[in-house]
Amino acid sequence: MHYRWIRPESVYVRCTVKVGGRDRSEPQTVDPQGQTRAAERTFITGSSSDVDGQQPVDPQPRDPGRYYILGEHGRGGLGRVSRAHDRELDRDVAIKELISRGKVDEIRFLREAMITARLEHPGIVPVHEAGRWPDGTPFYAMKLVSGRSLRELIAERTTVDQRLDLLHHVIAVADAIAYAHGRNIIHRDLKPGNVIVGDFGETIVIDWGLAKDITTPEDSATASAVRMPSPDDDLTVRGSVLGTPAYMSPEQKRGEPVDQRADVFAIGAMLWELCSLKKTLPGNPQQRHRMLRRAGIDRDLVAIIGKALDPDPAQRYPDAGALAADLKAFKSGARISARSYSLFAMLAHWTRRHHALAVSVAITLVLATTGIVMYVRDIAIERDRADEARLSAQRERDRARLSEASLLLERDPTRARELLADLKLQSAQYAMVTSRARQLAATHVVPISAVVDGMFRVPGGATVQLVTRDGDFRRLDPATGTLETLDHDLTGAVAYRAGQWLYARRSYGVSSVQIATPLTRNLFDTDLQSVALLAAVNDAVYALDASGDLYRHDAKTAGMVCKVSGELQVLRKDAVILRATCPTTKSWGTMAVVHDDYAALTADGTLLAVRRDHRIEIPTQIHGEYELALSPNGVIAVADYSKAASWFVRPGSSNLEAGPVHASRLLSVAADGNLAAWGYGDGTVIVLDTALGTVWELRGHAGPVFYVVVDAARARLIASGPRELRVSELKPPAAALVSAMPCAISHIEPSPDGTHVALDCNDGTVRVWSRDTGAVTLVHAHAGTSFGVEWLNGEICSGGFRDGHVICSRPDGSGTRTIESGTNRILWLTTGPHHDTLIYASAEGKLWLFDGKPRELYTHPTVYRLAVSADGHLLGSCALDGSLSVYDLVKRKLIAHLADHTGPAYSLAWVDEELWTAGDDGFVSRWQVRDDKVSQSHHLQIPPQAPRTASSVRLMKALHAGWVVNAGEDVLLLGRHPDSYAFGLNVGSTIAALDASPDMRYVAAGVDGEIIVVDFARSAIATMSIGAPAPKQLSFVDPTSLAFAEVAALKLIQVDHLDYVPFQLAETPNDASF
Repeated sequence: MHYRWIRPESVYVRCTVKVGGRDRSEPQTVDPQGQTRAAERTFITGSSSDVDGQQPVDPQPRDPGRYYILGEHGRGGLGRVSRAHDRELDRDVAIKELISRGKVDEIRFLREAMITARLEHPGIVPVHEAGRWPDGTPFYAMKLVSGRSLRELIAERTTVDQRLDLLHHVIAVADAIAYAHGRNIIHRDLKPGNVIVGDFGETIVIDWGLAKDITTPEDSATASAVRMPSPDDDLTVRGSVLGTPAYMSPEQKRGEPVDQRADVFAIGAMLWELCSLKKTLPGNPQQRHRMLRRAGIDRDLVAIIGKALDPDPAQRYPDAGALAADLKAFKSGARISARSYSLFAMLAHWTRRHHALAVSVAITLVLATTGIVMYVRDIAIERDRADEARLSAQRERDRARLSEASLLLERDPTRARELLADLKLQSAQYAMVTSRARQLAATHVVPISAVVDGMFRVPGGATVQLVTRDGDFRRLDPATGTLETLDHDLTGAVAYRAGQWLYARRSYGVSSVQIATPLTRNLFDTDLQSVALLAAVNDAVYALDASGDLYRHDAKTAGMVCKVSGELQVLRKDAVILRATCPTTKSWGTMAVVHDDYAALTADGTLLAVRRDHRIEIPTQIHGEYELALSPNGVIAVADYSKAASWFVRPGSSNLEAGPVHASRLLSVAADGNLAAWGYGDGTVIVLDTALGTVWELRGHAGPVFYVVVDAARARLIASGPRELRVSELKPPAAALVSAMPCAISHIEPSPDGTHVALDCNDGTVRVWSRDTGAVTLVHAHAGTSFGVEWLNGEICSGGFRDGHVICSRPDGSGTRTIESGTNRILWLTTGPHHDTLIYASAEGKLWLFDGKPRELYTHPTVYRLAVSADGHLLGSCALDGSLSVYDLVKRKLIAHLADHTGPAYSLAWVDEELWTAGDDGFVSRWQVRDDKVSQSHHLQIPPQAPRTASSVRLMKALHAGWVVNAGEDVLLLGRHPDSYAFGLNVGSTIAALDASPDMRYVAAGVDGEIIVVDFARSAIATMSIGAPAPKQLSFVDPTSLAFAEVAALKLIQVDHLDYVPFQLAETPNDASF
């Protein structure tokens, strides 16, 4: 038979006892299972008078034969507890006997029995009998309670929610203690170990050994005792500390007199243990409050615990009854006395108290709300679907318009810009197209209903005058795009003299033609039958009629005109100083006059010009229709209409140079300052800066451009197309000319300190650009093409593609030395991170190292590119057969030679400790080298730009902060993370050159006639027209300076000064669309 017993002295023992028994007169020891507390020796001196002033009644002897002892279950400092069978009443009881003999111990034992017997409450164990055995040992018999301690139940629950299930047991404890408090008894040793939860769920408070009747004065005899406080002490002694420290109130710990509020504190400590997994009570009440709230404890229960554990007894509940009342109110959902309530809190308590009604109302509200929510949700779902469909349609429409705008850039950038302004896109592709449109679009587009028959501008003037076919004389303000009419009935001939416009005018109903101004109808009081051409030089005016007769009005200074008969006369001060024959032409611009300067073409094709009293004669092959334009600076622009060719003469030059080539019919020409402009039949206007070489290609007219006017001072061009005038801003080029070059640059390599830039050319020369002085000087030359240039210990070293030599020189050209490479062709050069060793590859596939003398390293057939790791220990090489080799420069051995790409490998670079390669198969591979082993860490496939076609990767720039490659011919991919790309750009033409700034903030790509720059930090794109074929080389010479090579020039762009268009990166990097 198995029994469980919890003894009163807070020592709980589980044991198994055989069925059977013994008589009291035959003692037998049964060792209890579990640990018992060791009794402390207590010394008591002084009088043996009543303890606590109460003299217990001397118990009478009892017959030991009534009880059949089943076994010992526990032992403490004062007594032991045994399980016994009452023969008279046939029931099992618990018997507690005094084993520590002494007057004080006996009084304490008897007092415990008396107090326990006085407290008749379901939560307090009842005493059945008290007495002495025949040998004088006092004992008392009580109800046997089978169960487990509250301490054990708390310990086996590991979460707060599980422990809170025991709250009703603590409420039962408070009820039992409240009953005791009502009889002036305080327990003084309340703790979970002194609470038994019975097998039937009953809650029993045990161990009243430290209980005290607070109406009885302290015993004076024991007041002078010298004691060692112990949890086993049952006797109340003034000045001593009695109880269990973890559950003792502050005043109890200090040894001060205590009352019911000490028990309240102990119950509060038990509540704390239920609500917190930490047994130790924090000393700070605010800290306790925060810990309970973080544990999710209800505010009411937190308030109850806080009031019960208040360090000040006056702020606690007065007794356990008040505490029990608040705990029961909390359980039922009623308001408690420990806190004040807001309206919301009172509603919550009402809901707890009227649970059924609240549930009914809540269900009704939930059903109604659910119906409403479902209805609204359905509406919202349909709305969201409609919105998504609308947004999807908008996105598709915007993408279609973006494609349309990209196509329009070729013929009408202004219309493209208008389309882009209405789009909601924020992609990188949108930013690039917008940047292009900004570069090319007209500032103003002015509609005009009549056909324009002529455009005129006074040199230095801010406005443009034009004659329309309906005879109107109008003035255009290019700054605002406004157009106003000055006069009517013009015949077409216009000239400018002495601050006013002159023109031939035939009034309505009048047969004759007068020379008029906007203020004077007939300036010279003459009538002519017709005026085909007007010319004004200073105060002389010449009018040529349809029959070829020339009329001069107020002619006192020189003038010039070609008669229809073909005679060219130049007069100065009434004297003919030049006679020649003009070619037969229908063009009205067969000559050009600016002040005393002039230019004309003779019948034999000679270009005659006088500029600032300097005469030139230039033989030409121009025969047929042509037109001339002359600027005040001396630029002569020629349009050869018969051959659709453009020509120009620079200021101060006597050489006729070919202008920009454009595959369309040439229709007009103009010049001003250093600028020359030509208009074409496809609506294009090309403007050339004859001093800087800058070319602007302006598009947008729907039809032919018959007239152009250039305003160099204000950097404007005004062009006339069908039914419209376009004013375009000639934005200053972002690129500055570093130097004209007599050769095509193959490579641009800045020095480690950034003060010089080495250049190699297709004519075999190697030059250096000093960034301090701006000068470009020759360093040395190869016999044939120079291919590859590097810096070695402050010297410029280059490889000969034909002579096979490696030549090194100082930047000033001194100290030139030739390194015999043992080959007739150098394919590539590179240096280590400190630029103290040179490594080069030959056409035979051999790799050499030069650190004072050349040494052969290894052979890599069809080797194409080389790269050295950042620490200078490893050399990587890729080849046109797709293979990769890695060589240890320290150990001087080949680590690996392996297959990398299925086609040619075009590029490689070291990024931190990884080697990146890119090839024709459309893959970017990353390799790790560890312990002389090479392994592939990642294989990134570049998305193909056409079905079933790999995107060849020819160019790659990989750095710690990111990477960029070309995908196919015309797509640029950029990434920040090594495993994915951030976005892509379809640039529309072949990417010829690629580079990134050292910090990977800027990425630059060279395409046909343009450089594209991406600012990664700002997520923005800028484009810049360069008016030349795609640059074959571009290189960042510092974080913000980009050098690039044109056909015969080296130029520099400050990329941080460009006009950028922002964009937003896609949320999912690999989903970037082109």
